[in-house]
Formats: sequence, structure tokens, C-alpha cells
Amino acid sequence: MEDIEALEDPKTWARFSNKSWWAQYTGGLSPTNLVNVPVRKSCCFSKDIPGLMACGFCPMKK
Repeated sequence: MEDIEALEDPKTWARFSNKSWWAQYTGGLSPTNLVNVPVRKSCCFSKDIPGLMACGFCPMKK
């Protein structure tokens, strides 16, 4: 929980960024609210491997 609290604290990000990258990644939601919710922002490219399908959280399906 200490790590999550540090990531959610705007002071953590103020040292090197003008925004919270954690808040951008999570959409401002708590990790407990993101269980089984796609938050992936980049493609893992499993869809490009012969015999595999796109992962369940593929952002390229949109």
C-alpha cells in the first residue's frame, strides 16, 4: 500500500513531471477498481504471433 500511496501522491510526480503519469495510466481510479478492467495502453503483439490471438486487453481491437 505504501507504493500505491506514493504513486498516487501528486508530490511524487512534481519533482520531474508536470502531471501524474500514474493518474494518466489508471484514469484516476484506484487499483482495486481496475481489477479485470483493461488499462493496457500499448500492444503486447501476441496477435502477431502465428497461432495466437490478441490478448483480452488488446488496445488495437478498437
